[in-house]
Amino acid sequence: MLLFRNIVVIGLAIMVLGCSGGKHVSQHDYKDVWPFIVESGSIECLNENEVVFTHNGDNYALNAKAIRSGKYLSVESMRKRNPPPSNTKMSLKEMTRIGLKECRE
Repeated sequence: MLLFRNIVVIGLAIMVLGCSGGKHVSQHDYKDVWPFIVESGSIECLNENEVVFTHNGDNYALNAKAIRSGKYLSVESMRKRNPPPSNTKMSLKEMTRIGLKECRE
């Protein structure tokens, strides 16, 4: 019985891991609203509505829930700036929206 339970648990883990990875996003696809200094990555929903941007295996917090968890890197170093005269950091709104959509699916 224990062997059967272990096989079931391993099978479920493989199914979950196989389905993970989030939505691939890139500068090419999002052009003017692309807020990151890198060309691509993925947007994922982890641990009940924690939205993260993943690049090269590192997870960056995009929403308040992910930030509060303390489990992810700050996204600030990955953000592009708007052109002058604004020079503010670009909005993460569209990427966060994509992540929250991933949470619902």
